[in-house]
Amino acid sequence: NGNSVSGWADQSGNGRDATQPVAGQQPTFVAASPQANGKPVIRFPGATWLDYDGTFLANTAYTVFVVEARNPPGPATIANFFMAGSGAVNANLALGYENDTTLRQAHFGNDLDASIAPFLSQKFAHPPPWYDPAVGRKIYRNGQLLVADNNNTSLSSYVGASIGHFPAIPGFSYFGDIA
Repeated sequence: NGNSVSGWADQSGNGRDATQPVAGQQPTFVAASPQANGKPVIRFPGATWLDYDGTFLANTAYTVFVVEARNPPGPATIANFFMAGSGAVNANLALGYENDTTLRQAHFGNDLDASIAPFLSQKFAHPPPWYDPAVGRKIYRNGQLLVADNNNTSLSSYVGASIGHFPAIPGFSYFGDIA
């Protein structure tokens, strides 16, 4: 509890671990978060992140499952993304909060936005984005479909992928917990 996290092991068996070798940029492990019913979380207090190889998401259908709770709006009122990369248009998956009332699934410049209630307190949510090139994109939150479109433009690549950081726009990091 309270220790820095230098790596988060991929449980799928595919070896897609997320790592951060720089001590000052490592998020923190919280053993029993009250907001997560006493379950463990990884806390991203800003300017901390874990990098991973996201290239496997290029030119394919995907669903991302995440349980997260953003912290109060602060320096990252905009571009508060829990996952993002460093690529350009259609070469960067960015998932998270564009601002206080917008949940975004972006192929960076090719965005799908869902309106959400403004931040009132830290509450865990399950916002899985979904993409299928034959159908389009969808954003769910806690099992409810928020928005969908029929855009079938795939990610052409996904470099610089990270959890808790938006490397395409320096200075923007996620402020919150991921369970």
